[in-house]
Amino acid sequence: METWRIRQGVPYRITDDGHELLIGLADIDADQARLTVHSDGEWVAGYDLTTGAECEIGGKRWRVNLIAGAPRRYVELQEQP
Repeated sequence: METWRIRQGVPYRITDDGHELLIGLADIDADQARLTVHSDGEWVAGYDLTTGAECEIGGKRWRVNLIAGAPRRYVELQEQP
């Protein structure tokens, strides 16, 4: 299974079924994060995440392994079967 570390301030682009998705970490603190997903420039989803929460991005399910606040600010996701 894949692990994905999403850092605040870094846009992540992936392709899903012919659509370009843009994933970003909009807000983060020590125990929660706001992740946004845009498809072809349009907002499609927003997730308020805590450790252990799940979300769907690009047709895959992901579970939050870790939320790291200041100074590093990132969310680590683990792909789920």
